Amino acid sequence: MLADDVDLEAIGKNEKCSYFTGADLAALVREAGILCLQEYISSNEVNKQLAIQSKHFDEAMMKTRPSVSAEVLNYTGFYFVSHLTLYTYFFIKLKVSL
Repeated sequence: MLADDVDLEAIGKNEKCSYFTGADLAALVREAGILCLQEYISSNEVNKQLAIQSKHFDEAMMKTRPSVSAEVLNYTGFYFVSHLTLYTYFFIKLKVSL
């Protein structure tokens, strides 16, 4: 579940997501989920609601790097997810809600 403070559009437009592929976005979502679970387990609170918060995505962005460099993208003529906000929104929404 996503917390109310998560802005998927802002995540999609974040410069740290420049040159992210679909696999990179999946890694970002997975990392945010893992961070959320680690926090939940370490809190020892049984009744605490489990929700991925903005802080989990922020921390995950520091750990997740694009798998394709700018040089490769420029060479091949492709430009990935950075400005494809709608795609990013639906991708993250689907991955988080599964």
